[in-house]
Amino acid sequence: MSPSCTVDCVPLPDMDRQQQDRRHSPRVYCHVPVTLRYSDGREIEATCLDVNRTGVGIETHNRLTVGQRLQLLVPQKDGEATVVPMLVMFRMNTHYGLSALDAHDRVLDLIPTQA
Repeated sequence: MSPSCTVDCVPLPDMDRQQQDRRHSPRVYCHVPVTLRYSDGREIEATCLDVNRTGVGIETHNRLTVGQRLQLLVPQKDGEATVVPMLVMFRMNTHYGLSALDAHDRVLDLIPTQA
C-alpha cells in the first residue's frame, strides 16, 4: 500500500465460513451517479461503482466517516427517489463501502438495465 493511501474500516464480528458464504452476494460493477444525504439534510454527489444485495461501493471526494449513517437516494423511473439508510463500513482514499441498513433490494435498482 502506498504511503498516501488511507484505509479505515468498521470491525466486524468473527463469523465461521458457512455464515460468510451464506451472507455473500455477488457484486455488479456499474458507474452510476448517486446522491447521498447527511443527517442534517445536506446532499452530496457520488458515483456508485458496484452494487450487491447488501450495499454499494462509491467514489466521492467528500469526506465520509467510517461508522457514519447516511441516506442513499436511489433514483426511480418515475423521477422520484427511494431513500435507503446506509452505514459507512470502510474507506480507502476516495472509495467507500456502504452497507444497507434497510430496504436492501432497493440498492439493486442502481444496476443499469438494458433498454
